[in-house]
Amino acid sequence: AQVLTVNNDIKSRLFTLALPVSGAALWLDASKQWNLFDTTALANNLYSNGGAIGQWNDLSGNAQNAQQTSSANRPTWLTPANGQNGLGAVAFNGTSSKLTGTPISTSSTYTLYLVYKYNTGGTTYPPVFFNGNSGSNGYGFGRYSTNRTVLHGGKGFAQDGVMPTTWESAQISRSSGAFTFYVNGTSTTIGTLASYNAPTAGIVTGK
Repeated sequence: AQVLTVNNDIKSRLFTLALPVSGAALWLDASKQWNLFDTTALANNLYSNGGAIGQWNDLSGNAQNAQQTSSANRPTWLTPANGQNGLGAVAFNGTSSKLTGTPISTSSTYTLYLVYKYNTGGTTYPPVFFNGNSGSNGYGFGRYSTNRTVLHGGKGFAQDGVMPTTWESAQISRSSGAFTFYVNGTSTTIGTLASYNAPTAGIVTGK
């Protein structure tokens, strides 16, 4: 599909939209700046490096948009020149900036695919992504005690090696309690976890 966007300062651009996989429950893509807005009122798309993000629209078609109503806690957008591989990115400050949304209903089988870069400092468990309440329900992925960590809220966690401070991709698939875990396309072992409690709190990305 071809999508034409025109923002308030009459800039227009043409983009091609295609889901990377069919049936995605959520797709947040920082490389497509026309789905990033400066406020939850969707007033303006972001064009400047360091612009604060009020809403990051879900491109899956399920309207699981991630928002931040507090201007003090909004992450910022990095232009392609300042992102990764010529693509834009979303930057979080590691302490207070995050985006949230409604919980995603999924079965006990799920797959997460994430591209991220962790910077030193920040909180003990900064989630790259979490669906639910990390203390009691849901599931997610982030850094805990220096390691890449899959967490099932209220159930426990499984870990891989140290999360580096360079860009990487991770794919976590869970089926019948067992995890298949890939880092930059290479398979690694992350162990097993009990079934998670159904998520009751919303999604969160960043910190």
